[in-house]
Amino acid sequence: MAIKTLGKICFSLLVVASIIVSIFYIYFKYFDSSVTIGINNINDQIGLDIKSDNELSENEKAEYEERWLIHANYYSNDKENGIKLQEIQYNYFSDYTLSSDSYWSTGMQFLGDFHTYATNVANEKEANKAVVNDFYYYDTTDGISWMGFKGPAGGIGNVLNRDAYMIIKIDNKPYRLKLTGKYNVYDKFLFWDVKTQTVYFDYGDVFDCIMSAIKSNSRGYGDYYIKIDLSQYFSVEKYDEENKKFVKTNADIVKNYARIKFHYDENGAVNSAQSIFGIIACDPKYDNNREQIDTEYWQERVIYNLTDDDLDYRYSEAYNGYLVGLNIDQITLFKKMPRTIVNIIINLDSTYLQNYNIIGLDYNAFENLQINKLSVLSNKSIEIKLLDKCLYNTSLSIIERTSNVALTISENAVNSEYVEVIL
Repeated sequence: MAIKTLGKICFSLLVVASIIVSIFYIYFKYFDSSVTIGINNINDQIGLDIKSDNELSENEKAEYEERWLIHANYYSNDKENGIKLQEIQYNYFSDYTLSSDSYWSTGMQFLGDFHTYATNVANEKEANKAVVNDFYYYDTTDGISWMGFKGPAGGIGNVLNRDAYMIIKIDNKPYRLKLTGKYNVYDKFLFWDVKTQTVYFDYGDVFDCIMSAIKSNSRGYGDYYIKIDLSQYFSVEKYDEENKKFVKTNADIVKNYARIKFHYDENGAVNSAQSIFGIIACDPKYDNNREQIDTEYWQERVIYNLTDDDLDYRYSEAYNGYLVGLNIDQITLFKKMPRTIVNIIINLDSTYLQNYNIIGLDYNAFENLQINKLSVLSNKSIEIKLLDKCLYNTSLSIIERTSNVALTISENAVNSEYVEVIL
């Protein structure tokens, strides 16, 4: 009888303990905000050691050209004159010989603003095979001819997943990179942190990290080399010549040696020539498609404000200074979009132009393009020359300048009626 009573008491205590534990679990699971998340530094990247081409010595250029693993391209479309385009090209070798015939490039392209997310997988084996669906992927063995497809299904040579290896050259020695980074997610249960999930980084995470570093770089728009810490993503192996195999080494070598070369642009992309791959959305003639899609209604309402870093500068020994114009790609683009409204704004006091001695507009600089307004701004007394046919057949309607700027206009510089506005 006593044994039965004792058994009932023990059973009752177990039921009560189970209820208490369940209450605590429900509370900490759904109501306690002190949830511990594993280390995840995505979007915390800040670009370091940012340098442009004109800041590098010839030796540094040679060194950087050898060491940049990643080439990135980002058209932010902040001017709302195209599409937002983000893309990354990985340059590497397929074997340790580092020979030219083992060169390979694999690319990722996203139309829009990509934000990474955790992919649910059953185990590490599944995670290693997974490919992020959102991207257009491209592949080449010569850096010229690219083939591509959307999503994980397709026929390119190398697939960007955690099973992929990339061999890079550092100081003429082969190093092998593999995406192995991961972190654990914990929930608080009573007084313990209980692991609930392992998150495996994928190439979408790396993509987001690089784009975040580009967007937050201290120099803004332009063409630069940058260094960021990718050691949380990649493990590194160094080739052992004696034993003819790769052996694990410190992942900091990625941070200390590998460089990212990038172009960051406030304009939107409008044709395939602006892509690293010469292709947008797997279409090498994307610009032609865009002409068919863009209507006159749309084009009439696009305003291009060409500012300091949009323009091209040619040094003239005859005038001992720089003449402003456009490069061939820009001229071709605007000739294809004749109904757009283009304004040229030259701020001679800007940081971008501090190393340029601007003396005027180049010969034929904007000839036959539809230019609405030219603005030349400065707080200093300066003379700006408008050389022959620089604004010829442009339908220019306004020339705007600050009172400090004096304009010397050649006889054939402009052939339209315009209003001069002094600020």
